[in-house]
Amino acid sequence: MAVMEKVYKTIRSILPSKPLTLSPLPPLPMPLDNYGRRYNLPYDVLWEVITNLWDSPLSTEERVQFMTSSLLVSKGWMNIYTRVASRSVYIPCSSFLGHFMRTIRQECLIYDATLKELPNELCQSISIDIGPGDSESSLGKAFSDLLYRIKITGTLPNLRKLSVRYIDVSLDEMFNCYHFIDVPAQIESLELRYDGLFARHHLNLVRPSYPPWHLPFLRHLSVFGCSKTLVENIISGCPMLESLRTDLPLPQS
Repeated sequence: MAVMEKVYKTIRSILPSKPLTLSPLPPLPMPLDNYGRRYNLPYDVLWEVITNLWDSPLSTEERVQFMTSSLLVSKGWMNIYTRVASRSVYIPCSSFLGHFMRTIRQECLIYDATLKELPNELCQSISIDIGPGDSESSLGKAFSDLLYRIKITGTLPNLRKLSVRYIDVSLDEMFNCYHFIDVPAQIESLELRYDGLFARHHLNLVRPSYPPWHLPFLRHLSVFGCSKTLVENIISGCPMLESLRTDLPLPQS
């Protein structure tokens, strides 16, 4: 389904039956379009539309389209989008990861002074997709650099969740995830998903190993789409877990 179709569907679902609620942030002036005309939709409806679409399971292409388009609609739309997207950050490709790193350094030329601080103030989660070869490519290295920068500078103080989806990655890349060495200590929840080429019965052939990282501060772990061997391997690096979610039978302690 195209992005605009999802926007219209969201609007239709909100206007007839969904009660309007005040946003958790201070209200902004009613957004203007590029011709200086005020939108007919109330601010809170626009907030609901953007939030619902942003939190929906978009494909990579749909999310990239929504992200780029939201910067072009109007300043008002961009203000709302930036607040929503800064709370739950999605990194669908390497180019956006570079953009996000510039943003948290306040070097992004797209945002004015009122928006530059938002990612550092609002970011609670980061989600990233890693495809074949990305662990060793510019994306994997940039992801490691991002975690290291957060760790040593104390940026994104409200960041609590990290989600990584591996798409068609090799068996070696599944185990040798060295970017987790620099996961900042404020991360309480880690979600790992393995999609694509390797079916679970093939993953059962993965060699036993120990992760090259140690996350004693992690409290909640979610692992989906992999073998029991890999789940047990990941758990071995997280000694203080309070909860585990997986689509496999829980490993014996």
